[in-house]
Amino acid sequence: MARVNSDPHLEHLTFSFTNRLTAIFGTIEQAQQAALALGEAGFADEAIDLFFGEEGANVLDLAEKHHGVVGRLVRALEYLVTDDALVHSHHDRALREGHAFLAMTATTDQEKKLGGQLLRQAGAHDIHFWGTWITEQLG
Repeated sequence: MARVNSDPHLEHLTFSFTNRLTAIFGTIEQAQQAALALGEAGFADEAIDLFFGEEGANVLDLAEKHHGVVGRLVRALEYLVTDDALVHSHHDRALREGHAFLAMTATTDQEKKLGGQLLRQAGAHDIHFWGTWITEQLG
């Protein structure tokens, strides 16, 4: 099963969505069903992260408020040159309002396409692919 509310900051100084698809779901159950569908399609459990509620928002910490001064500085610089602050703020608010957030690794065009299709079929909205230099809204 996918990781749930695990701290993505443990592996890196500042957490990044690069080479990942992200999506918002209306309910936790929808997100869990999407994770199962992704697993059945061949995506590894370690490639899928689910975040729920206040705890999920705090551990995901898109503004880097809880993960150190360096993280906040890097995120602030990032926000100066991208529109990511708007998207991150939307994701944070959705989590705090009771929605679910899914992030999955997609390193090839085929994974991106299949993952996006499966997320849409599972009822996801606000689907984004985070490339190295560009963020694409897929749905």
